[in-house]
Amino acid sequence: TLTVPVLKMLLATVVMGVACWVLIESPLYPTGNSRGVWIGQLISLMGLGVVVYCGMCYLLGIEAMKQLMPRRFRR
Repeated sequence: TLTVPVLKMLLATVVMGVACWVLIESPLYPTGNSRGVWIGQLISLMGLGVVVYCGMCYLLGIEAMKQLMPRRFRR
């Protein structure tokens, strides 16, 4: 069934959302109204989101993530 993998993905999404929110509230998050600041915000949020989501999927053993890995790292 798909219930367990979907719940795992939902958990990974929630953890990613919390991590991104923590970044936004931290002093490391760029602030301002210029295009460069907006690009910095976008890059930092997307980078953190990808790392956290993929890391959580790996830790939770989501099989779909294994398809994204190169063959030499699959087990």
